[in-house]
Amino acid sequence: MNCLSFEEAIDHEVFGHLKEQYENRSMDARLYAATYYFSRGDGYLTASDLITEVGNDTAAFIPESTLIKNELIAKLLPDSEVKMDSYVKDKLTTSVKLLSSRINNMFYDNFGELFAETPVEEAAAENIPEVDVEVNAEAV
Repeated sequence: MNCLSFEEAIDHEVFGHLKEQYENRSMDARLYAATYYFSRGDGYLTASDLITEVGNDTAAFIPESTLIKNELIAKLLPDSEVKMDSYVKDKLTTSVKLLSSRINNMFYDNFGELFAETPVEEAAAENIPEVDVEVNAEAV
């Protein structure tokens, strides 16, 4: 706590208190915790681990939360201004994909945009390297 700014310390304490209240009421706070760590900007992998836990826990409830929708899902979209390296982005996207079978797509209307597929023609063009080869007609 000594290295945190006043604002960070307050955020940390408030979130800790909220998490404790969730646990006292036997409510799952993992997706809210993931959103908290993600929003800090330095907790992307922690967020990914928490989302993976929820995704693998078939009994976990996925809440319809505007906070999660706007501060986590929306900020993972391709047009988001949140900067992260491709490894972290892949980890987060893979984690969130685990929620797909149990998430309310009507509420999380932007969820499907996370997994937009590249058209087959574009994918094929990206994977085929261009090679410049001269063919000797006499050898054929």
